[in-house]
Amino acid sequence: MDKYDVIIIGAGFTGLIINDILRNTGKRVLVLEKDSQPGGLLKTINFSNQELELGPHFFFYDCNNNIIADYLTKRFDLIPIPYLKARAYYNKDKTDSVTWPLCHSELEMIEKSLESNLTNYKGLDSAGFENIIIKLVGHKYYQVFFQNYTKAFWGVEPKDISTEWAPKKIRITQVEENFFKPNENVLIPQSGYKNIIDTLLDRCDVKNERVISVTDNIVRTKKRREYRGEHIISTVSPDSLLQTENQLKNRALILIYFQTQENLWDDDNVGFVYISNPKPFTRITNLSYIWKRTDKNYPNNFYCVEWPTEISSEVVYDKTAQRDILVDHLNSFWNINKIINFKPVLVEDAYPLPTFENLQVAEHLKNELKKTNTNIHFAGRFGKYQFSWMRDSIQDAFEIYTKIIES
Repeated sequence: MDKYDVIIIGAGFTGLIINDILRNTGKRVLVLEKDSQPGGLLKTINFSNQELELGPHFFFYDCNNNIIADYLTKRFDLIPIPYLKARAYYNKDKTDSVTWPLCHSELEMIEKSLESNLTNYKGLDSAGFENIIIKLVGHKYYQVFFQNYTKAFWGVEPKDISTEWAPKKIRITQVEENFFKPNENVLIPQSGYKNIIDTLLDRCDVKNERVISVTDNIVRTKKRREYRGEHIISTVSPDSLLQTENQLKNRALILIYFQTQENLWDDDNVGFVYISNPKPFTRITNLSYIWKRTDKNYPNNFYCVEWPTEISSEVVYDKTAQRDILVDHLNSFWNINKIINFKPVLVEDAYPLPTFENLQVAEHLKNELKKTNTNIHFAGRFGKYQFSWMRDSIQDAFEIYTKIIES
């Protein structure tokens, strides 16, 4: 049996970052990845002789976090995005929109328009996401801007969602602001995500093997191989490491890339829009704008739609239905009835589903893994099973690095 100082399960961004930070410690590190292509959601894919960046994913962090700033700027070729606006569309059939994040000054101007969107709302006595947002913005703005969006994003009633991710995602300002917070630096890779992953794979011992169980610090794979690690770091969903009937419910995502002959919106500083009305889509990103300062050569009017769904949904594998629904949506909003370069990409496990029940199951499974393994650590969105960004993965990596060095 091969022995290692550290075994990392998952070669997504989190796993590769941890390996990268450990690479100069003298530790023998093994990374195990079920997919043939490392990188997780941080990927560059090919389509009609055009390289597409899966996402987009931004590298953003607090300006005062010197650890993350030094690591990102010294390790990768990243360029800043100086200003990025977003808007939220909230009517069913009209193109009414407001700045996102919401700002009080603009909401005061459209008060009458908002009233016409309200129905008889019955607030629920909930300790979850719904309640915390109502306390933040009030019943009116919750119903117009958050209720439908939340249902589309997570596929469950807002009252069933935990509060753990709400403070990260939701804020309301006094005046119109940049989409990112004033104290955040925002970066994007000059040459795309492939360059980031290639950099991280340098001096990385990664094996294409699916892990099926971890007990007594022995990692077993589907290829019937066993590896022993003094430290085990999991970046994958905890139910995948245990022979258990307690399966976690994750949210899938369809990313639809497409091009139009005309701009969907006129403001060149708007990078993406959020959809708050009852539509299956949650966000549309203008890739031409996001990547225009980089080496990427996107054509004009090139967009990506995010469509959260369940992996069991019939529409997941029906590209014709996806296209028809998208065109209907674009037509109702922007009178666009034709799209070109249509390319849907399925991400089977995009987000942990943060319902109270699901998070309780995840915590139980992590505790079970701790009982049968010493020095087991959890990192990243699925390892810790919580909503997080790439900056959180880097922070996790440095914290685990400290624990391993001091042990």
